[in-house]
Amino acid sequence: VKLARGSRIFKRWEMRLSINYDYLAVSSTLVLILVTCHWTACVWGLQATFDPLGSWPGTNGYCFEWPVDNNVTRNDSAVGTMGTMACLPGHICDGKASIACRDAFYMYTYSLYFAIMTVTSVGYGDVSASAFNPAEQLVAGVIMLLSGMLWGYLVGVFCSLAASSPSTQAFRDDLSQLNNFMASYGLNDDLRFRLREFMHETVHLRNTDARHKLLSNLSPAMQGEVSLVVNQRWVSKVWYLQRAVQLELLIEIASMLRAQVFAPYEFCPCGLMYICNRGTALYGGIPLYEGSTWGEDILLANEGLHLDFSALACTYLWVFTIKAGQLRVAVEKFPESALVLRRVKLRWTVRRAIVREAERQVYAKGEMFRGRLYPIYALSMP
Repeated sequence: VKLARGSRIFKRWEMRLSINYDYLAVSSTLVLILVTCHWTACVWGLQATFDPLGSWPGTNGYCFEWPVDNNVTRNDSAVGTMGTMACLPGHICDGKASIACRDAFYMYTYSLYFAIMTVTSVGYGDVSASAFNPAEQLVAGVIMLLSGMLWGYLVGVFCSLAASSPSTQAFRDDLSQLNNFMASYGLNDDLRFRLREFMHETVHLRNTDARHKLLSNLSPAMQGEVSLVVNQRWVSKVWYLQRAVQLELLIEIASMLRAQVFAPYEFCPCGLMYICNRGTALYGGIPLYEGSTWGEDILLANEGLHLDFSALACTYLWVFTIKAGQLRVAVEKFPESALVLRRVKLRWTVRRAIVREAERQVYAKGEMFRGRLYPIYALSMP
């Protein structure tokens, strides 16, 4: 009953505390080693008390015969003067058995030394079962068998802790497969370097996938709540989501964000909304940095009003993306927010349509519009 109650208490601690289970495994293993060594030392010392002179205390000089004057009345045991023979300092003398042994501290430390040597399988050989003492030899054999099994278990625990995490091992396996692939097809050194560099730069995507897999074990409401806490910083970068939209919509959008990485000089395809997490890009000649967004116009139903050109990654570019269809479906789930964003879309559509028409007329005259050599809205112009 007490063990069951203790397990419930530990579960409460698990829910209240942030426990590193690797550290917990190391700590529990060390405690197990110490407790086992103590118990082994106690058993090894206890069995010697039945025949001190015939077991390891007598063999190693920890116990010896103590002569006394048989004509003097003696107690069963004494420390100090007994008969005509004084007990040696640091010893415990038994006048009835005529035996003197070192005190408990020395006996325990010697037994503990044997226990640690046996549990850790070091086996110096200076402590062993006494010859012609079957009882002590049997006890030593049982201790060795149990210690061997315990040490095998402990080695397995430490090996599992020292092993790489599954995600790290999966990355190394993929990198090894990539190296074999490049070698089999004879790719040039420059391409090999860039492929390996991309693999190293996208390691965090594996962690993102692992987090998504972890969140899939939670309830839908908890998934959304956690996603909002993790991605709220990035969702708030979209200007029209900073308006009075429902919290549930932000949770829905946050759970739909997906991480992507683009190598230098790669183009980010159209049809997605991008939120820059790290890196630098150029979008219409404008530099974009951490926290920048583009492609927000996927909210507009008229695709002819979208800015139909791609951002260029200048460095390795980490972004969060969401597709146009996903964003529109998410908005329609929440009528109150849909109404707010419908007004935003209406004003945005009218403004962009006016600008597109003005751009078309200006470029038709052979003039520049807002200092631009080429149209960005009226792309259908010949």
